[in-house]
Amino acid sequence: MILRALLITLFLQLTTVGYGHDIRLAIFELSQSENSNGLKLSISFDKEDLENSIRHQYASTSGSDFNKLIVAYLNENFRLTINDLCMTLQVGSIEEENDFIRLKAEINEPVESVSKIRVFNTCLIDYTEGHSNIFKCKLNGKLRSFRLTESRISTEFEY
Repeated sequence: MILRALLITLFLQLTTVGYGHDIRLAIFELSQSENSNGLKLSISFDKEDLENSIRHQYASTSGSDFNKLIVAYLNENFRLTINDLCMTLQVGSIEEENDFIRLKAEINEPVESVSKIRVFNTCLIDYTEGHSNIFKCKLNGKLRSFRLTESRISTEFEY
């Protein structure tokens, strides 16, 4: 009985030591903007994972404006193509909220013209083992959701 309790305790300790938290994902949500006929993109990153990935990608981060590094990192690791045109993200805000970094961006593309979307996303995949990026798209009353991982870094779908 005591041996069994020791084995269970040891197993539980070993399974929780490897990683500080067990949810390794970022969420990307594309929808119609409330302020215009365009689109908005909301992104939620785990703060620690994003900081580690940026440090891993850029040799020197000391003295740099971290928000500028986040935007540069996003531009290098995320691409959104609508109707075969690569979209430029207009980052409006970057906010820290407890253990998360939330980013909001606008995309100047009329919602009604969207017929095909292609997403390329390697955010946090380079550094964080087992990471997933969830891409959700809610347009014209339809919700589409995709899980992107190291083995599937892009997806394409039609509206």
